[in-house]
Amino acid sequence: MIKNLHLLLAVVIITVFSAHAQDLIKYLERDALSKPDTTAGSSLLLTASPGFVSPEDYYIGPGDVFTILVAGIQQNTFNAAVDISGNCFVPGAGIIELKNLNLAQASKKIESALKLIYKNVEVYSTLSQIRKIKVSLLGQLNKPGSYVVSAATRLLDLINISQGIRPDADIRNITVTRSNGTREKVDLLRFLRLGELKSNPYIFEGDFVFIDKVDRVISISGAVKQPGTYEYVENEKLSDLIEICRGLRENARQDSLEVIKFKDDNITQYSIYVNYKDLGKSDLVIQNRDRVVIREIPQYLREDIVTISGFVQYPGEYAIIDNVTTIKELIERAGGFIENADLSNASVRRYTGNTKPDPEFERLKLIPREAMTEDEYDYYKSVSRKRIGKVVVDFKKLFKDNDTRENIKLRRNDEINVPESKLYITIIGQAVSPGNIPYEPEYKVMDYINLAGGFGWRAEDSEIRVIRANTGEWIDAEDVDVLYPGDTIWIPEETPGPKFWDVFKDTLTILGQVATVITAAIAIIVSSR
Repeated sequence: MIKNLHLLLAVVIITVFSAHAQDLIKYLERDALSKPDTTAGSSLLLTASPGFVSPEDYYIGPGDVFTILVAGIQQNTFNAAVDISGNCFVPGAGIIELKNLNLAQASKKIESALKLIYKNVEVYSTLSQIRKIKVSLLGQLNKPGSYVVSAATRLLDLINISQGIRPDADIRNITVTRSNGTREKVDLLRFLRLGELKSNPYIFEGDFVFIDKVDRVISISGAVKQPGTYEYVENEKLSDLIEICRGLRENARQDSLEVIKFKDDNITQYSIYVNYKDLGKSDLVIQNRDRVVIREIPQYLREDIVTISGFVQYPGEYAIIDNVTTIKELIERAGGFIENADLSNASVRRYTGNTKPDPEFERLKLIPREAMTEDEYDYYKSVSRKRIGKVVVDFKKLFKDNDTRENIKLRRNDEINVPESKLYITIIGQAVSPGNIPYEPEYKVMDYINLAGGFGWRAEDSEIRVIRANTGEWIDAEDVDVLYPGDTIWIPEETPGPKFWDVFKDTLTILGQVATVITAAIAIIVSSR
């Protein structure tokens, strides 16, 4: 019983470890091969063969047919098939042995034999019919099995025929066992990434192809063009891994590539630092579970740019010295303000350092209003109205009153906006004629409401709010003594009371229930006498 329990535990551990390794492996080519019915998968699988037979890599076998042209005073064309012994009968030249020859060697041998027979002629030979072969493809595939395919089929063609790989397939350690018993290890990713044809070999008669599960992995992160976690390949060098990741990025720190390894106890980790330029002299062999970290050069080609928009002479992007250049310096470089620039509502937005989320606000967004406390609701409203990244700067004080305390230092990616002056007050909500009304400094809230035709039907005249243009702050109208250009007056609508028919139905329902109770009470009293 205990022995069986130990066996079960071992199986579970192996399964979990294997699943963990499979989850780690994820890159574009694997995803495409595991989903052949998608656009990415189809386009990748269509690149399996280059569209022609390589004369040096294609070996002649039984069933291949040559078309031969002899051009001289007379022109002769004929076909010659390769028989089961690997021989080919060529009219005029007799039997030519082509066994174990590639296409280039076979064509040369046929042409040489014919030139001995025919004088002063040109001889051309071409492979006009490719034989069929039977091969086996097993392992982590969507449709493993035996297939009859063209002898010009390459490994990726065969995977295409089997409708792609499973998510846990190891495509960097594919085993191809030839009919003579020799074995080849194929790293298909080197073909997919680098176009290396020997990593997408031809499949021969009787070949057995096996794609195993992912078991061992390595990872590379940082300043490489295609970082990720990859299948481990035995004896792979660091330079080979970087090559298959399409090389280092321009901002990579080349003098200290870090390789994090495990000691022999398979528990303790340590780091080795390598100079990329030394890899050609003394390369480093990667081991299972190694982690390669390639760091970036700090602030490499970092752009310290500020954008100015709105009513300045020359809006656009400007280079600054981060945390040194001031607003006043930059406005002067932009040619200063133009007519109708609204300094009261000019603003600076800063996004550097403002990406941190507010967990409390995110929590409150999921809670219904009725479930919030008053403090929570007040906080929710405050954060909702907050203008993300806004820096408190009073342009009017800085440029009109020369208050240097407002002359803040700019940071990269800051955005300065100088809007056009809004010489009006906006009325929204339950006014007879809501809209924009020309600004008059001496006018009060009710003056503007009267100019908008007064209160509309169902206006809640006791809940009027003023929304400040420069801050977005909401203020009770009765607390506002002075209005400024661009401010908005909001007149809310009264909450509608219940409809007559609803009240009537509810009343009838209640009366009916009361009548039922009374009737029941009377019945009880009568029955008790």
